[in-house]
Amino acid sequence: MELEGFYENDVRNNGTTGRQRHCRDEGQARNRRYVWGPDGLFISIEQKSWSDSRQYCRDRGADLVIINTEEKQRHISSLVKDNVWIGLSDIENEVKWKWVDNSPLKHGFWDVGEPNNYRGDEDCIGLNPGIHTLNNWGDFDCSYKRKGLSSVKMFYKTQEQIMEIEAIYESDEDTDTTGPRKWSKNKDKGKAQNYGGSRRLVLMTVCLGIICVLLLVSIIVQHLSITAERESLFKSNKNTVEEFNQTINSLQDNYTELMTEKDQLKNNFSSLSQKKLELETRVNDLTAEKSQLQRNIDSLSQKKLELESKVTSLSDELKLKAFNEGCSLDGLFISNKKMSWSDSRKYCRDQGADLVIIDTEVKQRCINSFAKERMWIGLTDIEHEGNLTWVDNSPLNQGFWMEGEPNDEHGKEDCVEMISSSTSFNLKNWNDLPCSEKRKGVCEK
Repeated sequence: MELEGFYENDVRNNGTTGRQRHCRDEGQARNRRYVWGPDGLFISIEQKSWSDSRQYCRDRGADLVIINTEEKQRHISSLVKDNVWIGLSDIENEVKWKWVDNSPLKHGFWDVGEPNNYRGDEDCIGLNPGIHTLNNWGDFDCSYKRKGLSSVKMFYKTQEQIMEIEAIYESDEDTDTTGPRKWSKNKDKGKAQNYGGSRRLVLMTVCLGIICVLLLVSIIVQHLSITAERESLFKSNKNTVEEFNQTINSLQDNYTELMTEKDQLKNNFSSLSQKKLELETRVNDLTAEKSQLQRNIDSLSQKKLELESKVTSLSDELKLKAFNEGCSLDGLFISNKKMSWSDSRKYCRDQGADLVIIDTEVKQRCINSFAKERMWIGLTDIEHEGNLTWVDNSPLNQGFWMEGEPNDEHGKEDCVEMISSSTSFNLKNWNDLPCSEKRKGVCEK
């Protein structure tokens, strides 16, 4: 039951009988002498810090509420709709939770992960009813603003207390030895019992009448519902039959059209099969022609290779003939052992010669024709790095370098060699390498 507006009957003026009236608004509760809830609860109008909310309650003769039973926790959670402060904190002693009456916390109704004392500043407890009806407590910074849930002392006796007083009064009457007083009390009790019995009988009769009316109404409603449903089913069945007949007629028409299309497809298939046979015959003929042409191409390719070989042979013969006519080996000889570039040059000079100088293409071809291994020639940049000169100090004007040469690898390749090739027509066969390498030298007088 939500605490919206007022609950049941007014409290009587004398404050000793009748049920209490409850009101959500704290102002109405105080000004009109009403209390909110069976424990005299009310919520502050404004949102305040925990300390200000408690002071607000104490200024009105109350204090923040104490919840020490599960029944009270569930009851308050079902009534309260706002996040509110309750009377629990550890302001005085960290982690030692106490109620506002200094009684220790025995059982808490904490939400998951609470209390966590986030950042060490959460010392006051609030109730969040929207989470759960039982476990919905959380610790918060006491300066956080929210309404306070207050509990005041009861100004009126509860119904249970009144019944206890009446029971004591009746017990005292029964033990009294005064005859007339006892008879009067018993007589009143008899009347009250008869009145109560008649009242219960009337209530039972009314209840039975209401039940009968409700059953009759239920039967009528069900009958009307069944009748309407039957009519709806009849109409639906009629529509279904009509749709079924229309579907059958449509399917029959579709079947006729499909059979016609089937015959047309058969005729088309026969025509395509005939064309397929004709195409297959044509393909076979073209395949045979292709094979014949391929054989002709292979034969022509073989003849072409033979002619190219003859042309190459004749070309080599003509070049060799022209080369031999212009090549002279007079004054050229090769050292008899492998030595460094400097030792090879010394060997040549001891023989009245020097390492060969190759300054024309004819001379390169001539020397290349009898070179059968890697040999030193008279070219170096020992004296000036990067400035290649012949042994007679003449500069290099034309070189016959291999691809990527000279590269002076590691900065140590200062002398030049000639690398023999399989044919004398390959002129580009010079390479630079370290002068300490062992090679035979080509000497020239």
